[in-house]
Amino acid sequence: MFYTRFCLFKQAYLHRVGKAIEEMITDAFLKADPHIQIEGSEGIMFTLSTAIDDMVAYTKLTDNVFEQILNHMSSNPDLESAE
Repeated sequence: MFYTRFCLFKQAYLHRVGKAIEEMITDAFLKADPHIQIEGSEGIMFTLSTAIDDMVAYTKLTDNVFEQILNHMSSNPDLESAE
């Protein structure tokens, strides 16, 4: 069982393509951070990086954030580099 876990970790989680995709997603989130607002409890707005401070805002950090970045790209030229 431990050998299988080791092999899976080495072959899948640390695969160079997976790491490259992880870097691209991180870069997109960093560039989109000041432009994407998430509503938290009591209507307070949070950025992607500060949403962790509010449980309501944190629960809204789903895969839908990618769609929000893509939707904001058409209206905000600063987000074109996050594509």
